[in-house]
Amino acid sequence: DIGCGNGYFLKYMQENGWEVIGLEPSPTACEYARSLNVKVFNLTIEEFRTEFKKQRFFDAINLSYVLEHSSNPKEVLEICRDLLKNNGVMRVAVPNDFNSLQLQANKLVSKPSWWIAIPDHINYFNFKTLERLLNNVGFEILLRTTSFPIELFLLMGDDYVENDEVGSMCHQKRMNFELALPKNIRRKLYQKLASLGLGRECIFYAKP
Repeated sequence: DIGCGNGYFLKYMQENGWEVIGLEPSPTACEYARSLNVKVFNLTIEEFRTEFKKQRFFDAINLSYVLEHSSNPKEVLEICRDLLKNNGVMRVAVPNDFNSLQLQANKLVSKPSWWIAIPDHINYFNFKTLERLLNNVGFEILLRTTSFPIELFLLMGDDYVENDEVGSMCHQKRMNFELALPKNIRRKLYQKLASLGLGRECIFYAKP
């Protein structure tokens, strides 16, 4: 898990039988992740490649909310490609900012573009641009999907922007909605939203 944060995803995967390794450049987050008894290196992916010189090493790589922070997302994906086994799979997720639902919701609430996270986010992707980048680096797309389009709440009149109480309520409603749907319907719904360029995230599963 590249950019593993506090290590909860690693812990979940480890408890489900995976041998896991995390990379996390934040010393504080790295220390916390290690307290969960998972293996984490306080390194960027570039530093990991330089130090360990691994090739075709991993069965799976999770790259979630990393590329929007990277000064060279193409290089990050090239390293991931070289680290994956030939039959390995990578999951990559980035925010789907500036999508049409988000822009329409912003017109209704008439607020500054709250999703712009300067200086933390230095890249903004959509499904087309991220897929093009993955293809250019040498990945084959296996699946496109997304997550719940949270902007729907703004369109229904629930203004969660800078309002933690409303935000918590919307989050609970989202969870209720997802838990009420059978998995196969939920997956098909989110894949369809992705095909329309909608949803909170651009999520791809790809292989070298």
